[in-house]
Amino acid sequence: MKFKILILSVLNIFLFANLLSANDEAGDLYIQNPKLLVPEKGHLSGSDFSQNADFVNLAKGDFDIKMPINFPQDRGRLLYNLTPHYSPSQGISEWGLGVKVDLNVTRWRERGEIEFNDNDKLQSPFGILAKGNDGYWYDQSLQHKVKASLNKSRLEIYLPDTTKLTFGANRFIFSDRGIYSWYLVKAENVDGTKNEFIYDQDASGYLYLKEVYYGGKNNYPLYKISYTYGDNLVPFVDYRSSDKTVLSKKIKKIDHYSKNLGTGNFDLNFSYSFFFLDDRYSPVYFLTRITKIYSSGKSDPIFKMNYNSPDLNQFDWVKTQKYDEIVSLYGQAIFSPRRATYYDANNDGILDFEDYQSYHTIISDLNSPKVESADSDKNNLCYEQSFVRKRPRYILKVDETKDTYKVLRMNNSTYSTDLLICDKLGNIEYEQDFPGTWVLGRDTKIIDLNKDLLPDIIKISGNNYKIIMNKSNSEGYAFEEVKTGKIFGNESTSGVWLYDINGDGLLDIVARRISSLGVWYGKGNFDFEQEATIYKIYNKNESIVGTIANATVLFEDFNKDGLADLFLVYPEKVYIYINTGNNVFQEVEPEKLSFLQQFLRKSLSTYDLLSNGSSQVAAVINEKDVYSLQLNHAGTMLLKQIDDGKGNQLTFS
Repeated sequence: MKFKILILSVLNIFLFANLLSANDEAGDLYIQNPKLLVPEKGHLSGSDFSQNADFVNLAKGDFDIKMPINFPQDRGRLLYNLTPHYSPSQGISEWGLGVKVDLNVTRWRERGEIEFNDNDKLQSPFGILAKGNDGYWYDQSLQHKVKASLNKSRLEIYLPDTTKLTFGANRFIFSDRGIYSWYLVKAENVDGTKNEFIYDQDASGYLYLKEVYYGGKNNYPLYKISYTYGDNLVPFVDYRSSDKTVLSKKIKKIDHYSKNLGTGNFDLNFSYSFFFLDDRYSPVYFLTRITKIYSSGKSDPIFKMNYNSPDLNQFDWVKTQKYDEIVSLYGQAIFSPRRATYYDANNDGILDFEDYQSYHTIISDLNSPKVESADSDKNNLCYEQSFVRKRPRYILKVDETKDTYKVLRMNNSTYSTDLLICDKLGNIEYEQDFPGTWVLGRDTKIIDLNKDLLPDIIKISGNNYKIIMNKSNSEGYAFEEVKTGKIFGNESTSGVWLYDINGDGLLDIVARRISSLGVWYGKGNFDFEQEATIYKIYNKNESIVGTIANATVLFEDFNKDGLADLFLVYPEKVYIYINTGNNVFQEVEPEKLSFLQQFLRKSLSTYDLLSNGSSQVAAVINEKDVYSLQLNHAGTMLLKQIDDGKGNQLTFS
């Protein structure tokens, strides 16, 4: 898998405790990915490609498996499919990771954030719906012959068989910006068939299907389906609607009833019971068993599902030979955030370098490195002029839809800052002046804040933040200061970053405190929660860490659930802390990590040196040998095997 390395193309920089002097600005403050990682399979928020298992998604390795849950229709039709299904691209729901019933239609955009207007598209059970010139909405892939009308809170979808589905009305997830998601409340057909869907809505606005009535006609249902839920071990906090919603329950039982025409009561036909496996260090829970029990007491064979749970001890240290020659040419200092810029220079999925002194680009070929020199005037404004505190250049794609890398600089004068875009040879292509001081590093980051594939600039100073939005387009570069916002509780911090801490696919502000992290959850549209959520850091003996002020801080998703985890490098030891999802980072100690403790103060990193899309810890040993330890793989958090209890098994690899 080379997809991840392409996303991490810039500034996913190495940390080396031994290369930073006591009076130097911490090297970890230069580490900031220029864009949020695209949500992947196995993440809580789900992949961006989770709309139905059509031929396009199958080409991306997606598939769709229906769960063995069926309801009788001999006394009347169920007009909508209520069978839950598993797909690796689906996120977490009350059915577990990757399993869901498609009950809602949600705002969606392929590029950029949702705007809560008709510029948004609609992610539906019938594909992505786009608004046509006639005012109706249609499946943009043309695979589903459906037609939809949207009138504020009411969304109606018309199917080819004359069925009309009503979403919303009084059941939706909304925020101050508008309605985010409409839920199915009614299905009806011209032949008089009608289904009704009833929900419970909790205090956060999350909706849980409670009852379904169907069968019969003339508003006289003959079947009832009842849903029962249990509490989640760790709730999932989600801001995708631009307001806080909390998934706090999981499905526990489904009861199916038929109306007794003699008594008028609903009598139980059968029940489905569901069993889950909770991940120890994550909000993730897996649906593992489904049991169907009839009113007579008899039951069907148990349907079982097994998953690739995270295992940080699964792999051994591997010598990454191709980087040894780079170390021999430039020394292990080439891996310092103060000595090099890291990006995929030739878009081949392999980490490359630019040395901050020579401006050589080291192309990390699969076999041996190649050196490309920058033959240019290195005394112009596109290069660092301070030889006392010289820093690597910021090299990135100003527009991620293009393959060309540019250099971005912020040159400061007394009252203003000059933003420069240059090519790698030092030729100035764009220049714009902004009031105030913008110094990239400690509290100013380059990152795509609104998912439009254009890296923006955010400055977080005390209780204020300012944003320069990248508005570049086909006509040229353009930047504009668009936002000044407030956050509270950032006075006593030492450095900030932007990562997805709660796993909802939105960037959060993260600040280092003495022995904890302050997190301001992102809400989209350049907004953040004003009050910080404090994340405590616990050692394996359940005690809170004394201080992280003298540690190098690095973020990486070690267990592949979509939540940023913590890698702390102290002068005497290194630690991995997993984000458990309940405002805690908990220490885990992989057995293989002890290998590093004998090489203290050596060069350490968490970059993908193996070029396979996994999370890794890497080290330079004896000042010349580069080793990597893989901590997860492409299948982590995904379905591994299905056993239907009838002698049939399906295995995924």
